[in-house]
Amino acid sequence: MYKSLIRPILFKFDPEEVHHFTFSVLKNFGFIAKLILPKPIEDKRLEREVFGLKFPATARLYRVAFPFKTG
Repeated sequence: MYKSLIRPILFKFDPEEVHHFTFSVLKNFGFIAKLILPKPIEDKRLEREVFGLKFPATARLYRVAFPFKTG
């Protein structure tokens, strides 16, 4: 759908205008993603610290990318 419908339309406009349009759409409709995507895993056992940076859960992206493989 993207290559056959959306991409040809977007490529007819100035790239900078399309860039700003895309980000405004994402900014104004980003709340929809919160409704659709699963809630992140909240588990203290999954927290990691790497080079002084603390990561709340290393499995967050994995759960979204591969929901059929998680618990």
